[in-house]
Amino acid sequence: MEMKKICEMCGKSFTTTMPHKRFCSDACRKLAYRRRPKPYEEETDGPVLRSFVCARCGRVVNVTSASDRRKKFCSSHCERLYWKHSGDTHPKEVCRTFRCRQCGKEVTITDPRSRRRVFCSDLCRLIWQREQHRRNPGNS
Repeated sequence: MEMKKICEMCGKSFTTTMPHKRFCSDACRKLAYRRRPKPYEEETDGPVLRSFVCARCGRVVNVTSASDRRKKFCSSHCERLYWKHSGDTHPKEVCRTFRCRQCGKEVTITDPRSRRRVFCSDLCRLIWQREQHRRNPGNS
């Protein structure tokens, strides 16, 4: 049985055999989906549970809903852009000085990827591990 309906997005009249159909076309359905209110945008009244600054765009975000779990970014778009690694961004310069755990030699590191390093070389690391194994043979 065909039914006449009016599209909720564009207002055009259309006929359908499905009683639950609300839109005249896929384009209207997709547009309505994109324009739907976000769960955290619906509730703007009430006490502010937490407030933070978006790590990407710097916008101040006031969270009023307990179901809103945002803590660092104002939107998923900002989060994707923040974590996206492009080739033209440079890692932060790191300069850290420490003493080697095995030989005591002072080492300066500038590579940001080796921030947890505690030995001056692989040889010192292997010697230290062997000594630790000899001292504690049951912990391996």
